[in-house]
Parts: sequence; C-alpha cells; structure tokens
Amino acid sequence: MANPKTRVDMSILGSTGLRQTGGYVYEEPLRVLRGQNGARVYREMSDNDPIVGAVLFAIQMLVRQVEWKVQAADDTPEGEAAQKFVEEVLADASTPWSAVVSEIASMFTYGFAPMEIIWKRRGGESGDPKTQSKFTDNKIGIRAISLRAQTSLVNWLLDPEDGSFQGMVQQPPTGAMVTIPGEKLLLFRTSAERANPEGRSILRNAYRPWCFKKRIEEIEGIGVERDLAGLPIAYIPSQYFDPSADAQERQTLAAWQSLVTKVRRDQQEGILIPSDRDASGNLLFDFKLLSTGGSRTFDTTRVIERYDRAIATSVLADFIFLGQQAVGSFALSSDKTALFATAIGGFLRTIQDVLNRDLLPRLWRYNGFDAAQMPTMVPGDLEKQNIAEIAQFVQTLAQSGATLFPDRDLENHLRKVAGLPPAPEEETGDGSDPTMQQGFDDYFEPESEPQDL
Repeated sequence: MANPKTRVDMSILGSTGLRQTGGYVYEEPLRVLRGQNGARVYREMSDNDPIVGAVLFAIQMLVRQVEWKVQAADDTPEGEAAQKFVEEVLADASTPWSAVVSEIASMFTYGFAPMEIIWKRRGGESGDPKTQSKFTDNKIGIRAISLRAQTSLVNWLLDPEDGSFQGMVQQPPTGAMVTIPGEKLLLFRTSAERANPEGRSILRNAYRPWCFKKRIEEIEGIGVERDLAGLPIAYIPSQYFDPSADAQERQTLAAWQSLVTKVRRDQQEGILIPSDRDASGNLLFDFKLLSTGGSRTFDTTRVIERYDRAIATSVLADFIFLGQQAVGSFALSSDKTALFATAIGGFLRTIQDVLNRDLLPRLWRYNGFDAAQMPTMVPGDLEKQNIAEIAQFVQTLAQSGATLFPDRDLENHLRKVAGLPPAPEEETGDGSDPTMQQGFDDYFEPESEPQDL
C-alpha cells in the first residue's frame, strides 16, 4: 500500500509537441492537406481513383464482416445480466451496428472519425425518438451513434494544460456552427501520436504518387484527344492583336482564342468561319488542324501502373495486383493478404479500446450500475481459418507423436473453426465426448501389421 504521506509531483511539465493554435492543428506540413482542404483532397482520392477506392473497399468490407461480441465481466448472474443489457442496448439503437462500424471506417480515409452518441430513455413504443424503445424499464440507452462529417469540422476543443481532446466545433451544411462536447463524442483515430485529434489518413503516403498519376492521366487524355483532332491553328488579321483594338475587336479575338482551345472530336464537331477575303484573295479568317507525328516517347501506361503500385504498397495492399500479370504465387498472395489483415486487426483493437474506454463507462455511469460488472466489447476474427491447414496441422502433430486430448473444449473449438454447431451435452465420466474420442482414435491409430492366416 502506498504511503499517504509520500509527496508525489502530479503536475504536467512537458507537452505532446502537437502544433496547434486555438484548436486548429498544423501538424501536416503540406498546406493543401490541412483541415477541410485536406478532407476534400482525401475525399477526391477515395471517390475518383480506382486503386484507392479498391483499397478502401477491401478495408471496409473486412471491418464490416467482423462479428462483435459483448463479453461478460464474470460468470455470475449479475455479469451475465450486464452482458445482456449491453446487447439489448446495441440492438435497440435506430441504426444497426454494421452501419455504425461502416461510418467508423471512414477514419481510414480521413485519419479520424468523430461519432456523436445520441442517448435516449427506454420508454417503450412511445413514438418519441428520445424515448422510443423495445423496452420499458426507463434506463438510459443508445438512440444512435452517428458520424459528424470530417469535412464539416471547424476546429477542435483541446485542454490548455495537456492538449487532450475536449470536443469539436462543427459547421453543418445549413444553420449555425455547433459545439459538441467531448462527453457526447467518440473519437476514433488511426493514430494517436502527439495526441493529435486528427490522426493520420492511411492515404497520406499515397498522396504524392496520386498527384503525379492524376496529372499524367490528364495529360494523356489531352494528348489522345489532340492526336485525334490535331493541333488547331487559327489565322486572324493582326489588327485584332493590337493593344489599341476596340471592344468589338477584342471580343472577336477572345472568341477565336476560345475556339482553338475547345476544339474536340465529338458528335457536335464543326466550325463556322467568315468567307471574307482581302484584296489578294486570301481569307481574312482561317482555321486549320495540324496533324500529329503519331507516337510519343514515353509509355504512359507503365508510368501510371508504377504509381498505382506505389499507392497500393503504401497501405500494404499491393496483393490486389497479383493475378493481373503472369507473376506471383499463391503462397505469396497468402502472405501478403495475411500481412494486410494483421494491419487491419490492429485498427480493430483501437476501435475496441475507444468503445471500452469511452462508450460503455458512460452508459454505466448514466444508469448508476456497478462498474465491477461492466462487460467489454470484443471483435471476432478478421479472417476465417483454413480448415485444410488446421487438419494438416492436427495430423502433423499426431504423426510427430504429440498427445491430443479430444475433450469438449477442443471439440467445440474445432467445430467452431469448421462453422459447425457445438457438440451435444452428453459427456462421459471424464468430461470427454466418446464419439469425438473414438473419431480421434480411429483416425490416428497406426495401421496394424498383417497377420498370418
């Protein structure tokens, strides 16, 4: 036990080093990726780039398919009742849990996902959203956990002493700005480095190759169009270029400049020009298309593919290219996807920490429950286990002389891995299932030697 007379310095001397002023974070060195500008850039990347979209789609589908469970604090009736209460609260919300997880997954794009908790009192089928519930016990439940769009963030509310998160100021699409206190928010982040409330987008390292790729694709598109249409050249009298030209002449010059920059091959192509000629019989106005040489020095396809790979590699998702070329083995694919899933599993644990540190304690405190009975939320396996690999593993163990104990727990685990229902409750005196035991004995019994007749 600590000595109550021991003097402990509980003051805060240092700081996280987060560069922020008045709740505006300046940790990002590129101005274009700060604040709402950065949110718009990441939105453009996720919506318009097929590689970025494929990566984010894979992450979101992996995260959404994970089965979340409520784990009781203990095996007592009180612990089981607390577990059941949390399961009821989640099922009683107006939005399904899968939709909540989908919105939480937006943190991968923007680096953070502020989710507002909207509470309610469970007052039965009242018709009022603040009390609408399947239950009539008047306990505090959850009406919804809703995303507050990253593009609507104005600034953060940070503690002046330690810089910890205290809330946010939001500018909705309509209406006045809203201040949301931290007690009403769950802040999910991909990274908590320097206590930065904005985290770090997983697309951050992909920004540079994405910029080059985007520009090259634009140049490529323009080049293809120009190759098909030719280089437009217009001839107009020099008087229209004179700085002293009148307003009508300047307007004519602007019209011809617009013409040569907008020439394209489509179903509405066609140019109408005057037929007036000078004293020598030359057209006063003329328009020609200069044909192209035909080929280019650079293979833009290979350049764009290089940037595509750089984008995918930045988030360990380069496995999406396996099979598109005649390279890559199944083992390599398995290793790469396993590494990707491991990384996503780490993010799932950060989501779990926020739920167990911020959501459930508030629910427990508002209802006046015993904190010792508070359950926890646990994500399930991210990937399904390979049955063939497990069978090979068990067989290898048996052939190497390892002793197997096919008790009820082992049997149920193998059944769970195989997606089968749990074993029936019939047991032998030692607690094992005789059917399972006989199956193991029959499978792993060595072949008997042939006998003489």
